Amino acid sequence: MKDSYEVFFKKFVKKEDFFKFGLEEIIYIDSKKAEIKWNELKKSIKNNQKVFIRGYGRNSSGSELVLNFYKKVFQNKNIVIDKTNNLEPTKVLNECTEYRKNIKKDSDTFKKIQNYQVSHIFGKTKNPFLFTAPWNIVYIPKMLDPFTGHESKGENTSEFRKLFHKKSYTKFKNLIEDYNSVLDSHNIESELNDYICILSRKKDIVPKKLEQFRKDMALEFEKIKA
Repeated sequence: MKDSYEVFFKKFVKKEDFFKFGLEEIIYIDSKKAEIKWNELKKSIKNNQKVFIRGYGRNSSGSELVLNFYKKVFQNKNIVIDKTNNLEPTKVLNECTEYRKNIKKDSDTFKKIQNYQVSHIFGKTKNPFLFTAPWNIVYIPKMLDPFTGHESKGENTSEFRKLFHKKSYTKFKNLIEDYNSVLDSHNIESELNDYICILSRKKDIVPKKLEQFRKDMALEFEKIKA
């Protein structure tokens, strides 16, 4: 098998050096700021305040299923779809780091960056706890996208993701463990089964679509492990 990533590493740079560079240049939110922002997010979900997720399904066509589920399990009617799929996470990074991709005027407060993109460390962007969780979003050099993007495959991608996740988990261990405990408190699996049972009685819901929704939501609410 010919892997273009392997060809790149053989011709231009050692894989270990490239991965080390990538891990060092990822921009995280400060741990103390992340804790404050995380507690605010939990409070917003609990108190029926506005929080955001990425749309579910092609062109967000299945988002109503997700939003109605959240009304049931979290008693929150103000979970909404992000307008651009990354607008709200970008706002959190802008607020909590010294870096911004767009600065209209000269600023002593912020530093401009380019060729970085917003990335969700552990994914799960349809989960209201994780889409804007400050410990789940970073600025990452665009050249690392082949090793973090969902379309990338292979041993090199798997190796870098493991290193990336390990570093991130270590940095935010206490917040991630808190998130896992939040999942336990909401009995997500039981709530999802009840919701699926209710939907299955409706004639306008295609069983195959319903089963895919079940699988997708189960993945969205998997606990995050080291």
